[in-house]
Amino acid sequence: MGGVRWGISREEAKAVLLQRPNVKLESETPTQLVFTGGDCAAVPVKSWTLQFVSDKFANGIVVVQGDDGKKLYETTKTWFRPNYGNGREQKADHHVEIRWIFKDAATSASQGEVKIMWYFDQNEVTIKFIHQHA
Repeated sequence: MGGVRWGISREEAKAVLLQRPNVKLESETPTQLVFTGGDCAAVPVKSWTLQFVSDKFANGIVVVQGDDGKKLYETTKTWFRPNYGNGREQKADHHVEIRWIFKDAATSASQGEVKIMWYFDQNEVTIKFIHQHA
């Protein structure tokens, strides 16, 4: 997520994101950092939210924005499909989402997931990174 690796400390994550052009720290607590600006794969970012458990990066949310929400949703899916496959897509009345669940090869236990969501009335897409931690 923007060069932030699972498990790095809050201060390390803050330093990594602040090295990105046009990224600004908006707020911070011991368990969360919120940034605005910058881009992800040349797509403008509205916000980056990083969450920490025991000072280790555990979850993140990136909201990207553009002129066409549907096109943006299709674009963001291409970021993950080459490495993780097609994912599982679900459609509802007001939104669509796709998710990839990562499992431990030995135990089949969930290690985390990536979820992309687009609400049809918005020109932004939310990408959630969730790491399963003990």
